[in-house]
Amino acid sequence: MRSPRATPDLLRAAALPILASAPALATPGGDAGTAAGLTRILIPIGGLIVLAVVGGLGVMAVRKWMLAKDSPAADHGGMLDDLRRMRETGQISVEEFDAARKSIAARLAGRPLPGPRMKPPDPGKR
Repeated sequence: MRSPRATPDLLRAAALPILASAPALATPGGDAGTAAGLTRILIPIGGLIVLAVVGGLGVMAVRKWMLAKDSPAADHGGMLDDLRRMRETGQISVEEFDAARKSIAARLAGRPLPGPRMKPPDPGKR
């Protein structure tokens, strides 16, 4: 199916309702150059601009809120609070807390986790 082409008749038909709503701008001898004619157009355009800005800020706020729930930092922040509480109550030692804290920091930074170093297998023993 072909899309309709923008013919002069089609453009005129689309512009007619717009021009009919602003008769001062549609007529050649109207008050298009006066403040009343400009105000009649600028106020609705200003309202649309304000509406678009407020809508965009709303979308950004919702997006930030949605992405903050999924971020790994939000999960690990609560985990660090739990680890601090466990350290303060004596459930884990300071060394265990430091190891867990370093592990979380490495995971957030995208680095490989530090693990125990193992000796490579001896090729002579098989």
